[in-house]
Amino acid sequence: MRVMARAAAASLPLILLATGAAEGATVPSAFFIGKSENRNEVHFAVQATDACALAGSEPVYPYWRMRERGAKATEPLLGHEHAAYGLVSQRVVREPSGESRVELALRAVPQRTVTVRLRRSEGRCVADATTRIGGAPARLTRVFVTVGFLVQVRSVDLHGVRADGSPVVETLRP
Repeated sequence: MRVMARAAAASLPLILLATGAAEGATVPSAFFIGKSENRNEVHFAVQATDACALAGSEPVYPYWRMRERGAKATEPLLGHEHAAYGLVSQRVVREPSGESRVELALRAVPQRTVTVRLRRSEGRCVADATTRIGGAPARLTRVFVTVGFLVQVRSVDLHGVRADGSPVVETLRP
């Protein structure tokens, strides 16, 4: 599937970034990628309906949170940045229960599937990302990419929390 940077990411309302949840628009961050070059982060937003369901066939998209310029500054990914920080694919899976999830693969680690689900928490729509980390299922909290020359990925650290609440980290090398 083709995944494109969306200009809408650059103009996420500041209230979304402050609350971490939205209704009928965007959940601003299911998880994020930090990198070795600077403090800027790539967040993965999720388009949601008013009912907190996935919206569209490609609801997850990456955008920059430009921490070097301030906590609320955002920008879309540029074309060449998708090579390190973008998505290879995403697929919406509709379950018989009526719920749905997105299964996606990151360019930095295309062999690892990340599953994103939406749910209500304290009256808000929030996103949870899960994957296997260290051989076991875990909630993905962040990814850290060590970048080399010309945005070449040297290693990827997956950080998460297991079902028992224990933290887990796994380092992958492309």
